[in-house]
Amino acid sequence: VVAIAGALALVCVLAAPAAYSFSTIFRSVTGPFATAGPEAILRVAHIPSAVADLPDMSLASSGNNGSATTSETQQGGEVASKVKISLASYLLAHKGTAEFLVAVRSAQSAEPLILATGAPVITMGGYDGTDPALTLAEFKQLVVEKKVRYVLLEGRGGASYAAIAQWAPHHGTRVKASAYGGAAGGGTLYQLG
Repeated sequence: VVAIAGALALVCVLAAPAAYSFSTIFRSVTGPFATAGPEAILRVAHIPSAVADLPDMSLASSGNNGSATTSETQQGGEVASKVKISLASYLLAHKGTAEFLVAVRSAQSAEPLILATGAPVITMGGYDGTDPALTLAEFKQLVVEKKVRYVLLEGRGGASYAAIAQWAPHHGTRVKASAYGGAAGGGTLYQLG
């Protein structure tokens, strides 16, 4: 009886952690608010205020000036994910011998691109786009050395990012969003050099 009770207690204690672990194995968990466990716990796609502020989930095409209803937010997130995957494919096919896939504003912008390709991505503004992670002089040197060929400009950031965002359009060629399946409002991609 003691052995059966002990085995039953062990199964009860391990059931929840096992369920959460297996949930991440059998479905893709990505995004800046990635979660594990049963889907009923939290679906970030159903929180409009969280998704509306994310740079990689542009809702500009929803017709509501970036705001969204619950159903639009879910659709916008799915569309944005597909756009990021098509952008990643485009960058991978066109980066040439560059060391970095692309330079982006923040770690949140870089995450889906890194997950889709496994290639290194420069986060010019650090985690949230406001850190002085990369100066304009350092960025120019990377371009001269042909270590980075593309830059994706989206949203506002700190002073370092703002300086790069002001310089890049004058020294690069804008890539039409239609070239990689993007849409207006999802950032602007520039090819440098």
